[in-house]
Amino acid sequence: MLQVWTPPYLLNGKPRPTIENAPKTLSYNKTFSFGFSGVSAVDRVVINRVISATHGNHFDQRQVVLDCSPGSSSTIACAGPPNSSVAPPGQYMLFAVASGVPSVAPYVSLQTKAFDIKSDLVDHLGLEGVKHLADEALGGFTG
Repeated sequence: MLQVWTPPYLLNGKPRPTIENAPKTLSYNKTFSFGFSGVSAVDRVVINRVISATHGNHFDQRQVVLDCSPGSSSTIACAGPPNSSVAPPGQYMLFAVASGVPSVAPYVSLQTKAFDIKSDLVDHLGLEGVKHLADEALGGFTG
């Protein structure tokens, strides 16, 4: 016999929001926006930390309610978490909740800053330093 459990919020007849065009990355204190459909308004937006434990407690599990304001009739703008004490960098699930019904969540990556190794290295070492570092890493390989 196969049993299927369906959460009560999917059986109450209320529409389920759909997130559209969610960003792939979030940053601390940076505003991001996304579209939604299926509902007239979103009550709140949360991110849930992706966990790895299956049969016990995972002490890094958390849900962070984001500060949001409506954009147009089908968009919402939210601020990323304030700092890494509230939400450490890593993978999260982004939920839009309307009348107690959550959306299906896309995965987002919360990052401390956008990482661009080329510009970071050039800023730190200068162009000649980067060329020297690349030459040493390739062992004098020229092509």
